[in-house]
Parts: sequence; C-alpha cells; structure tokens
Amino acid sequence: MLAPVPGYINAKAFTEAGELCEQVFQSYKYASDPVMAETLTYLHTCCVNGYPVPKAFSSIEDIEKQAYYYGSIYSSQKRNDIKAAPVPSKTVTSGFFTANCKNKIYDWIEKTKPESWKSSVSSVPESAILPHVHQRMLLIHDDFDLNLQDALNVLDRIKKNIATEKETTISDWKNFELYIRCDEAEATPILDTALSYFTENNEIKSSADFSLIKIYLIDEAKRSADYLFARHPLFYPLTLPKRNANEIEKVQNMHLVIFSDNPDHNYAKWLIKEAFWTLPRLCEKINTKISLISPHASEIADSILLDCPGLADFSYHVNRNKSYADTDNESKNIQIDDIPFPEIWYQDTSFSSRSILNTLKDISSSNDYLYFVVDSVSDVGSIKLATRIRELTIRKSVLDGRINSYSKKNFIIAVHCTDPDYAGLSKDLIIPKETEHANKWFNNYNFIPFASIADLYSWDQLNGGVIEEISQCVHLQYCQSSQQKDACYENLKSYFERLYNRDSSFSAAVSMPYRLFEAGITPTPDWSSWDIQDPDAWWNPETRSHMAETYLEKLTDTSVTDAKNEHPSFHQDLVEQLAKYEQMRWCCYQLTRGWLPVEPSQVLQYINSGVSRHTLQIAKLHPCICSWNDLKTLQEILSDEAKREICTSKNIDTLSKEELIPLLNPKFAKYFSYEKDYSYFQKLNYENIEKTADILTNQWHTDQAF
Repeated sequence: MLAPVPGYINAKAFTEAGELCEQVFQSYKYASDPVMAETLTYLHTCCVNGYPVPKAFSSIEDIEKQAYYYGSIYSSQKRNDIKAAPVPSKTVTSGFFTANCKNKIYDWIEKTKPESWKSSVSSVPESAILPHVHQRMLLIHDDFDLNLQDALNVLDRIKKNIATEKETTISDWKNFELYIRCDEAEATPILDTALSYFTENNEIKSSADFSLIKIYLIDEAKRSADYLFARHPLFYPLTLPKRNANEIEKVQNMHLVIFSDNPDHNYAKWLIKEAFWTLPRLCEKINTKISLISPHASEIADSILLDCPGLADFSYHVNRNKSYADTDNESKNIQIDDIPFPEIWYQDTSFSSRSILNTLKDISSSNDYLYFVVDSVSDVGSIKLATRIRELTIRKSVLDGRINSYSKKNFIIAVHCTDPDYAGLSKDLIIPKETEHANKWFNNYNFIPFASIADLYSWDQLNGGVIEEISQCVHLQYCQSSQQKDACYENLKSYFERLYNRDSSFSAAVSMPYRLFEAGITPTPDWSSWDIQDPDAWWNPETRSHMAETYLEKLTDTSVTDAKNEHPSFHQDLVEQLAKYEQMRWCCYQLTRGWLPVEPSQVLQYINSGVSRHTLQIAKLHPCICSWNDLKTLQEILSDEAKREICTSKNIDTLSKEELIPLLNPKFAKYFSYEKDYSYFQKLNYENIEKTADILTNQWHTDQAF
C-alpha cells in the first residue's frame, strides 16, 4: 500500500498519497514501528503541503511527534545533551527564595528558578523571612524532623511579627509560600495544629485580608506515585486496539506489577495505595489487580495494613496462599456491592536468585493487561531490572511466534530514577550491541522514568504545577465558590487551613484522566496516537481545553434548555455513571487514608449518645463509604431521625414544612427532606461531575487568586 506513495509525493499528488497513508495508519495498528514511522513521515509531508490533518491527530506537529515516537528519525523528544539540562522557569514574577540547606535539590531549584528571582541559603530560615514581597521558603534538608521544626519556627516568627509590628499585617504575607520536604502523614497533624494556633490572634482572623500562609508539603514517595499515575495513566493498555475476539475473551485483569527491593518502603507503599483508587472501574468491566514482588513484601504489607486496615479484605499473600483478612481483627469485612475493589497480592521474592525470573515468566505468560513499575535499590538497579523485564517479554513473543504483533507499547514499564541524568537517558535507552540509533522498534526500551528530582523540584513543579491548579479548582467547586477573584481568595483559605482538604482535592485532580476515560474521552480522537511517554499528554492547556469541549458535548443534551435558552440540560444517564465512578474512587481513596465504613444505625447511636462528629473524625469512621444507592438510604435514616422525637398533638404528617423545620433535632436537621428527596450526598458528586469542564480549564483562575 505504501509502495506508490513516494511516487505520488514526487508528482505532488499529496491528496492521493495522504489518503493511502491515512488508510495504512488507521487499518494496521500493529504494523511494525519502521512501517508506522515511514507512514507518518509521508503523512507529515502531505499535510504540510495541504492535505487535511486526519481526525486522529490534533495538528501537523502531533503527526511529527508520533513519527519521532515510532523512530522515524532518531531524536530525543526532550533533549540532545548527555546530561540533563535544567530549563529556567519563564514566570514573569520576581522575588526571593531561601533554602535551609544546600544539596542536589537546592542546586536543581537554583538552575530552574526564574532569572528575576534571587536565592539564598540559611540554617536559620526564620531569620530570612521577608514581608511585602514574593518569597518561597524551601525546607529541603534530608532530615525531615529538622524541616518540620524549621517550619514551626517560620510560622511562629510570622505570627509574632504581625502581633508586634504595627506596620505589618497579615496581608503583607499573602505572597509568602512555605515548602516542606517531609513525610506527609507525619507532618500533617502537627502543621494543622500549628495553623490553628496561627489564627487564634483575633486581629489576624478578623482582618479583611486574612489569608493563611500557603503551605505545600513535598512527600517525595507520595508525589512520585501521584505524578506517575496522573501523567502516565494506568488504563493506557486498555486503549490499545484489540486484535481479535479470542484475545478479548482471554484477558481478565488490568494488572499493575510492582517490582521493588528499595529499602525505602514508602515508594512501594504509596504506589500500591494510589493505584488502589486510580485503577479504572467501569470501563471494559474487567478485574483490576495489584502485585508487589519484593524481598520485603510481607513487611510492606504489614505496614500498609497497619495504616489502612480497610485494605485487608482485598489483600493476599502469594507464598502463604492466604488472605490477610483471615488474620486481621481490624478488618470490617467490607462488602460494597457496586465497587469492584482491586485485589492486592504480595509475593516475597529474592532479587538475587532465579526466582525473580520465574516470577517474571509467570506474569508475562498471563493474558493480563500489564503495567510494570520498577522501584529498585538504585537508579542503575532500576534500569537493569527494567531492561530484564523488556528482554523477557520480547523473548517470549519471539519464542511463541507472536513477534509480528508485538509492540513496545504492549507492556508499560515505569522506572524509578531519582537522578535527572539517569532519568533522561533511561527514556531513550538503546541496545548496546546496535551500531545505529533507535530507528527500529526493538531498539527502544520505551521506559517511563518517574520520581526524578527534575519532576519534583523544578521551579514550576514545586507546588504541583497544573495538577495543583486543578486541585484548587476542585476545592473551590466543592465550596460552591463563584469564579470571581475575591470569592476564590476567600474560599481558598480553607484549602490551606486544613491540609486534609488539599490531599482530598489533589487526589481528585490526579484522577481527572481516569474520569475522562470513564466518559470515553482521551487527548486525541484516535486513542492510539496518545504517547504514553509524554508527561504532558493529558495536561497541556490546549489538550485540556479540547477535552473540556468534548466532555461538554458528550454531557450536554442540547435538545433541552431552560426558558431563556441559556443553560442546556445534561444527559442524566452519563452524569449518573460518572457520579457513581467518583463515589467509587472516593471510597477507595478513603480506605487508603485509613478510614473505615460505619453503618447508619451506628452513626445514630453514636451521635445520640453524645459522640461528636469530631470524635468520628479521630476514629476515621465514615458512613458515606458505601454503595451509591446506600447514600440515599443513609440520608433517609438521618432525615427520619431529625423528626423522630417531635412531640405534637397533630399528626406530624399534617405539619407544613415551615411548621416542621423549627422542631427538628438540630443534630440531624441539615439532612431532613420534607419532599423525601434523599439525594443530599449524591448531589455533591453530581455537581462536581457537571463542573468538570470548568475544573479542567481552570475557570476559577486559581493562579491569580492570590
């Protein structure tokens, strides 16, 4: 089919050539990389010369990027230098940043800061704080306890400055940002308490310009997992075209496989916990599974279940062939009928024996959709193990006679690389024995590096970048804030006042690609042209704007409008489907934060006996960790309880709404529905789903709110 294309191009018959190239690309998804590279190179030439860009691509540049991806002409998409080249931020602001130590992290921040920002290092960071100016205080020492202590010193100094300096007010600190490298779970309760003391000063609290200091926690293990699953979504294998009906029937699991011998268990733990609530739920109706292969598997499992007892029912030990729920007295036997919880399998395996090869063979022989993550003792060790995984998967394809249908995209392999140099080189790793660069599909390992200093500590990523913007929008939507600057400013106070609010909103932001996937939306109309290696594939402004438009088109029923023809209605079946997805995701997220479900009858008992909501928060018991339909049941029970003890000579059912409401039990009054509409809890999800397009495109302009 491609044979006549060069002749057409030489004859300037770009329409004929373009049609052939488009047909090849659409019809032969599993052609070898050289064929796809040749096809896209020709197609690019045709489009440059007037042939319409096919719907599978967003632009001519997108075709060129895909041609590079298939090895048309070897060129790294991000760099040509051997060592990583830090790129300074282009932000137009100016200010000062102060770090509490000088290390590799400081060096990288220094190289990526805007040229207009000045830097300094101080072992007593509270002495370097400056009011009235943009300032970032970076507590990045390897000693996390020291960072937390420095943070408390900084907050204490600012509070005292406001209390004693007549010319200084809280508004003078609204451009002050505090970054703390820490273990988030350990630091959060201490900082939340410190912030509550910070606002005890009535003068601060009553100020019209009252704003809490903006605090960003950098938990490297947690943030690395979040960035990996947000930028390189777990559902990618599900978007690959199916070859035949038999293959579809054989595949049973979307399977995340984590190989880890890292002595810092936090990375493996966060990968498991964040995958538990990001793995796709509804699409494809497949099972989801997480496997940890590690010499420390038992120890990691015990640590996770200590923090998250609700995961015991879904956790299994391969070597013992036993469920952890059988021996876990904390387990609540969680059974929520409409949530397909992922299974978590732990397998103790030595990385210094042949047992790891046998484990790899067993996994590769399955018909699962596989997404590998390698978290080894060192960057070089991670790369070595990742190459072994790619080697084995290709070898099996060759020996099984499936090499014609093999693609480097079949098995995703993410590699833990902290050093930016190793991370960059691993992304473009080549075969040592080959004499030419990656112009053949088997000459590119197609690794996805994660946890690099460049990802975590480049200037524009310090606060979370675009995901942080989306996170703030999620919070503002939840607060039902208008999109006016003053309203955003006011409502973001609670975002920074309680760090739990930030984690909850940040998780919702991370899950945005998964929500869109549930709605059948990806960055490009043709899913195969989305590059899994591209960390910005889902997050660049143009793509988010395009996906927001597509989302609204899917969600909106233009045949139904209000009387003024201003506000189109929504397709309620799709809204409900996505609202159910969000309820599933939130329930799984809550379990990974240590929360457990509690029956509505128990809630009534607790509250009526004097147990406050605050106590249930400490105990981490939440009645909304339940099925979608049970949310209505929960409100109905609470609504009935609100009127249960009303004493009246009349039949209670004859009272009007105005007569009844003042008589309600105040502990349950907000859940009462006179009309018996029990959608109070469900509406929170409905409203969030309906505002997804605004969230994606940052209609609250959170970067300008301060």
